[in-house]
Amino acid sequence: MVAEKICPKCKRANLENAIFCSFCGTILEPIGHRLNEFPVWAVVVFHFLTLGLFGPIWINLFHGKMPPLRHDDPTGMKAVGFLFIPIFNFYWIFFTHLRLCDRLNELRRKYSLSGNVPKGLTLLTCIFLCIPYVNFVGFFILYPIYAAIVQSKVNELVRRTLKVETV
Repeated sequence: MVAEKICPKCKRANLENAIFCSFCGTILEPIGHRLNEFPVWAVVVFHFLTLGLFGPIWINLFHGKMPPLRHDDPTGMKAVGFLFIPIFNFYWIFFTHLRLCDRLNELRRKYSLSGNVPKGLTLLTCIFLCIPYVNFVGFFILYPIYAAIVQSKVNELVRRTLKVETV
């Protein structure tokens, strides 16, 4: 006999290892995040030392450390890997960064943290990354600022999560 999970929304049976309902897409079991603290200064320094490669890879790996809330939330490796596909990466830059912004802000609200990851800065950074010649400004000025803000918000979230779990 195969073990099953019952969907709380549509009440249909799903496979035991399913994360989302096969019928309605509802998340079957909440999963905690696996985000870790990391020095903000190190994100910026490594971004410059690697000529801009560290920042996008590090930031997009956060997708794999957070619980999926929607059926199309990317994994960390998918989020990073698709950034290197020519032409498609223009879409993917916007999708992964804006989705990460939404996912982090949802987690921050769950733990009652004020101050969100600024979606406007995220969008502006993505736009600058896609315009020829202007992308140097985006990559070496805006992206380090964006990455530092995201890392600081993640650090706050990790500290709050640890406080909640120890209480």
